[in-house]
Amino acid sequence: MTSIDDQKLRKINDYITNFTIPKISDETNFWMIRTKSGYFYDEFLANSFIALGWNIIDSKTSFVPENKQLLKKSINDYYGDKRPGSAVNKCKRFINELQAGDIVLVPNDGTSEIAICRVGEYYEENYNIDQEIEINKVIELKSEPIDSVKCPYKKRRHIEVLLKIAANRMEPNLIKAISNYHGLSNLTEYDTDILNCLYNAYEYKSNITYVVNISTTDPIRARDYSGFIYALTDLFCEIVNDEDSVSIKSNVSSPGRVVVILQKGFKIIKRSAIPLLVVYFLAFGGSGLGFEFEGAVKTIIECVHEAQMLPIEKEEKKEELKAKKLENYEKLIELSKACEDEDLNIDTINEQLERLEKVEENLKFESSDEFAQDKTDSKEKLEDLEENSTSSDENK
Repeated sequence: MTSIDDQKLRKINDYITNFTIPKISDETNFWMIRTKSGYFYDEFLANSFIALGWNIIDSKTSFVPENKQLLKKSINDYYGDKRPGSAVNKCKRFINELQAGDIVLVPNDGTSEIAICRVGEYYEENYNIDQEIEINKVIELKSEPIDSVKCPYKKRRHIEVLLKIAANRMEPNLIKAISNYHGLSNLTEYDTDILNCLYNAYEYKSNITYVVNISTTDPIRARDYSGFIYALTDLFCEIVNDEDSVSIKSNVSSPGRVVVILQKGFKIIKRSAIPLLVVYFLAFGGSGLGFEFEGAVKTIIECVHEAQMLPIEKEEKKEELKAKKLENYEKLIELSKACEDEDLNIDTINEQLERLEKVEENLKFESSDEFAQDKTDSKEKLEDLEENSTSSDENK
């Protein structure tokens, strides 16, 4: 019987006990806000806020139709905006439509790195129009170092930074969406693309989505890929009651993602398989409780195999089991027993995990946090897209 490191066993048990799949509210909206050519990027993240310009508009401003022409004229007079109506609409959205719990993307200069943040409550700082216009001129002329320029915008919202990600670790259609130069954009149509960057597993709109990040930069061999997809499909079909509700989509261009969608979420998952989802999350590069599991697929396979054997060998090897701290296997033993009771074939599942373990070295599974990091110059990937982008405003 293989001896498994006690620390890993304790961590796996803690992981199964404490980990929950994040549930994203169906009411969540998704946004992007620019950082004035990157000047405010570091300040936004360091001080946990985002802000929007046009200080002439604040929470006391009336947006009724009969006042809109006056607002547009004021924007044009003070800021010289060629599209003052767009500025008014952005201010209205920032004050009234962004809500606590929404997700906002905050790009740096050149959009090579994006911070994905959770939006908090609205508030205002005591900055006036003259201060704003003065800083705008400094930025336009680049007359002061970027780290000496402080954001002069009055309208603000608290944020919590969830993840910083290299742009070339996003889906191509999301990269195109964020390459526009609007000061504030609604990106809700890209909701799942954004969530796939944030989480290895999550529940949203009644579905459970499971993301496998493949980080290799080498060409993926056909047999590795076909074997991976087969094992992944077979594994998930084993744990659900309705195979027609399991779908897979992929965008694997070395690196890339494979996304498994369980339509109707927990309704189609066999009850005993729910903790298995947590184990698989761990196997595909998941991390938690401050502990990274290196070679996680192999470790999971070994632990489950050994846990299955423990009840059988318990009487024969009491002293050995005592030395191994049997309680460390408690959750995995419970898991094996529950699977047997519900006719869930854990041997089939282990077989598919073993298939996945064979391709792990070549495909290089990573957690979302690891996958977000990239050493290459992601700015290069955006240049062609940005050449084709149109529209800009004073708050870019």
